[in-house]
Amino acid sequence: MAVHKGEQLIGVKCRSFGDFGVIEMLPVNLVEVKPHKFEPEKRLYSFDGSKYFADEENISKLAEAADSAGVKIQFHLPDGDFGALLTAARREHWPRMMNRFELFSKIVEDNGFRREATFHPPFVRLADLVFTDVARGLAEGAEFHKQVSQAVEEGRIGLKLGMENMGDPNEHSEILGYEFSHFTTLLAEAPAIGITFDTGHRRLSERLSFRELLGFLESRNQSDFIALHFHGNMGRTQFRTHEDDLHLTPDPTNVKGYQRHLQRLKEKKTPLVLEVNLDQHSVDSVRMKLEELWAAAEGRTFV
Repeated sequence: MAVHKGEQLIGVKCRSFGDFGVIEMLPVNLVEVKPHKFEPEKRLYSFDGSKYFADEENISKLAEAADSAGVKIQFHLPDGDFGALLTAARREHWPRMMNRFELFSKIVEDNGFRREATFHPPFVRLADLVFTDVARGLAEGAEFHKQVSQAVEEGRIGLKLGMENMGDPNEHSEILGYEFSHFTTLLAEAPAIGITFDTGHRRLSERLSFRELLGFLESRNQSDFIALHFHGNMGRTQFRTHEDDLHLTPDPTNVKGYQRHLQRLKEKKTPLVLEVNLDQHSVDSVRMKLEELWAAAEGRTFV
């Protein structure tokens, strides 16, 4: 589908090759791929027990699908894959996590994909499985991200990484990134790592704000977020498990500062990912929301 011209990037998330059947009908020029969500036989990479490897055939299919749809590709890297949940709170996970950053850096370089990539802060708990406490998770995470930042600065990892804000702890899990202080600690010595702001997760925590995180970036001479994940939620009182992160179509009732985000699109041109699940919405409803976002970015009245 013909898309709007200019420097603004607006897109959707992609969890399978099947999503491209919808993506081709949408006014988008960006797709954020969640590679761990792809069907096993269509995975973009594999793991042999010690090292990650790219699946060149499936990556070529991804590049072809992107070219056909007229979109750029960027990645949202997973917390876990191939039966393992990985967290920077545990040092024994670091080599595998670093190897995965290196793998996606090579995939991006070899295929001309966007360098921007989003990832989550460290898990400290999954259900009854406790990896560590918050204090140690922050300390270990800070050291790991220092090493990742050094690898970026030295050119060993060619990604522009954005750590994503998260919702409050709940019955299912606790992932750091729900308090402002988590970012100032985890990224204290990681100047090459930025932040991805997620409006849906913001609704699931009252312990940090958009303005705080933006001010933190500016104090580090980082002019903007790596990406804006745009979706809605019902609020933290409704956040009991990960399934309550509803990824609703964003509107003024479920996104804090909705109009401010639209105004900022015009001013800053932050890459925006409409974070709704394409298989749960009609093409027409997704298209209409995207057209509203394009109108805001281009300073037009949406009718």
